[in-house]
Amino acid sequence: MLPHRSKLTKYFFIAFLLLVLLYTYFEARNMLYGPQIHLPAGEITTVSDELIEIRGTVKNVVEITLDGRLIFIDSDGNFVEKLLLADGLNSFSFKAKDKFGRKTSEVLNVVYQIPEGKRRSLNTDTIEE
Repeated sequence: MLPHRSKLTKYFFIAFLLLVLLYTYFEARNMLYGPQIHLPAGEITTVSDELIEIRGTVKNVVEITLDGRLIFIDSDGNFVEKLLLADGLNSFSFKAKDKFGRKTSEVLNVVYQIPEGKRRSLNTDTIEE
């Protein structure tokens, strides 16, 4: 075999191996990374409206729950949940599972502060015995 052809053959073989490795990584990336939950808020969010809408996205997820209740995701992995808040700190726990049984969880903390105009006070004059 001629020397220039053997070097060319080596380069094609190396390129072929690189393509096979890249394709293998591309196909296995969902299995490698596992389930992922992406929520918009950071650590703690403070709101003054008692009805909130939580939006988020998930990747590589078969099932997701919010405080033990199954929530639905669309084909792109987006979800929307409307929730009523209690006064003070509200903690919401998201748990997700992928098709291989691996699990992940995220916690969203929301503080609801009732505006002064909406705060109800207990008037003892109106209570009848």
